[in-house]
Amino acid sequence: MASTLAAIREQGLIAVMEGAAPDRVFEWAMAVSKGGIELLAIPAQLPNVTELVSDLDDVEGLVVGICGVLQPEDVSIAVAAGGEFVITPVVDEAIVTAATSRGLVTIVGATTPSEVHRALALGADLVSVHPAGAMARPDAYFKSIARTFPGEPLAASGCVDVETATALLEAGAAAALVDRGVFPDSKDPEAADIITMRAIGLVEVCAEVLGMPKRSSFTDLRQNETPREGAEPLNADDFEFMG
Repeated sequence: MASTLAAIREQGLIAVMEGAAPDRVFEWAMAVSKGGIELLAIPAQLPNVTELVSDLDDVEGLVVGICGVLQPEDVSIAVAAGGEFVITPVVDEAIVTAATSRGLVTIVGATTPSEVHRALALGADLVSVHPAGAMARPDAYFKSIARTFPGEPLAASGCVDVETATALLEAGAAAALVDRGVFPDSKDPEAADIITMRAIGLVEVCAEVLGMPKRSSFTDLRQNETPREGAEPLNADDFEFMG
C-alpha cells in the first residue's frame, strides 16, 4: 500500500478510463501509458474488468486500480485481479473497510466538509473532492475545502480535464483523477496515437506545475516511433484536448 500511495503522490495523475469501449480498454491503456501516465483506473462495471486489470497489472511500470466502486462487493474485483487501489465516489463505511482490510489504497470521493470529515474518520488514504471539475471555480472550491482540513490528504476527481487538473494541482491537490479530455469518444483507428499525444501534453503541463522533470515529449515520441504503413505523419497540432 505504501508504495502505491507514494506513486500516486509522486506522479499526481490517475487516468480514469470511463467511457472507453470494453474491447479497446487494453489498447487505450497502453497508449496513455506510452504518453507518461502510469496510474490507471478501470471501471468496475466493465464486463471483462477482472481480466483487464490482471493483464494490465502484469505490464511493468503500470499501477492499476478499480474506479466506480459503489458496493463492497466491487472491492473483490480489485482483489481478484491484483489491482492496487480502489476509487469510490461515495462515502461508505463498508466499502472503505473492505478495501483497507485487504491492503488496497482507498480513494473516497466527497463533496461537502461533512463528507470529507467522515471519509477521513473512516480511514480513507485519500479523500477526493468530487466532482471538483464540475464546480464553477474548481480551484477556489478545492482551496476552501483544503483550508477546512489543513494537512489532510486531499485529491480531486469528477469532470477533471487538462485545464482543471493543472488548476487543482496548483491549488494543492495531492493528485488529479483525470476522466475528461484524454480518451476520444469515437472508435477512430488512430485513437491510440491521439491518446498518447494528449497524455504527453497533460503530463508535461502537470510536471511543470508539480516542479518535476518531464517524463516524455512530443519530440521524443516522433524520434522513437515507427510509422504504420500508409499512416499520415503525426502532427502536434492534431492533438488538442477535448472536454
